[in-house]
Amino acid sequence: MNEFFEQVPHPRVMAHGFSDAEMAVLRPLCGGLEQFHADWHPEEHDVLLTTNARTLSHSPVRFRIMFMPPPVENSDEYGASSASRSWIQDKPARNLEITSFAEEQRLAALIRNSCVPEAGARYRGIHLPVSPGHTAYPLLRERLARPYVLAAILENNNDPKTADFYQSTLWLPASARSHLADWFRYAVSRWRALRPDLFPETAEWRSSDAWASPDERRARTALIDFDEREDERRAEAAIQRAALAEQVDSARVDGDNDRKILEATGEDLVAIVHRMLQDLGFDVIDADQMPQHKGKKREDLRVSDSAWTAVVEVKGYTGAAKSNDLMQVQRAMTMYAATEKKLPDAAWYVVNTYREMDPSQRPEPLAERPEDVADFADSSDGTVLDTRELFKLWRSVRAGELHADEARTVLRENRGYFKNAPLS
Repeated sequence: MNEFFEQVPHPRVMAHGFSDAEMAVLRPLCGGLEQFHADWHPEEHDVLLTTNARTLSHSPVRFRIMFMPPPVENSDEYGASSASRSWIQDKPARNLEITSFAEEQRLAALIRNSCVPEAGARYRGIHLPVSPGHTAYPLLRERLARPYVLAAILENNNDPKTADFYQSTLWLPASARSHLADWFRYAVSRWRALRPDLFPETAEWRSSDAWASPDERRARTALIDFDEREDERRAEAAIQRAALAEQVDSARVDGDNDRKILEATGEDLVAIVHRMLQDLGFDVIDADQMPQHKGKKREDLRVSDSAWTAVVEVKGYTGAAKSNDLMQVQRAMTMYAATEKKLPDAAWYVVNTYREMDPSQRPEPLAERPEDVADFADSSDGTVLDTRELFKLWRSVRAGELHADEARTVLRENRGYFKNAPLS
């Protein structure tokens, strides 16, 4: 047998593009560590760590960790192979997900702390699959139809029967260099499962608990405990957030019903105005349902507050309000007087104009006919009530910002255009 001298222990690591401080972090975890140079022999190294995709694409080293460059250049990683090219995402996704595989590998906290970009910030990613011969294990990806993957493991021959040909590449964003030692430890622990000869436990003896000082062991235990508590807190927060999101969805259904006052017309609009006025504490009668009105068109609603009564006409339009609607309300007053032997205390014209527009952009109803509104106010104790203003008044009462008695008072005493007063 030939005599064999192995001068550098495993794992033997070649690093390309890392600072002296980063090399100092890595050195205790490696059997041998070198900065990249022109005269290196790839077969004499077990691991390539690089920040340059072109170096990765031409390397025969089977175990690699690739940190993608930061997204500051406007070009892709030109010159790299399809299996080592990354692209800049100029339209950052708003939703990213840590995969179930990453959760199984207990990497969620590490990914959150080192791989998730700031909201709205550009980032680099890769598209999967990169090669038919590789099995891809995404760790962090966009929640899109064809997502960029921000972190992943690419492997082939990861069957124990073909361990001698096992290859693995850990793809990570540039930000993951902030946790360089943690990612290196994870990669080595994964690779050790199939190649314990290349990744012996002894290579990391300086960072193992077996040779740790009491302070180191306490500090490591504290960090592990913190990460576990943080994972539990995040899991609990996710449950609580899901419950809150469900409440938002449920409230949105009710909100859509309430917002009908800003969108509806006809009987639907009359019904929602009826409900909101009742919520304010008024006694409200659908005038069409009164026996004496059978077969006759009178006011839409009759609104009372103790001995006080108003006749109410409700209209919805895709365009502007019509000033002759005011005459219709006045006719309803005359009919009321004929049957009740007295005039009502007020007449209200409740109108939902430009109902297909954003409410915040709609013009005021009858803003171009202020003289008609003034005559209506003087002759009929009339009020022009925009459904937007009724909605705001109703909402203030429901939110507890205004008492219902106060809301009814301001409506009873109003003449002309109605506007909610600012809440003090």
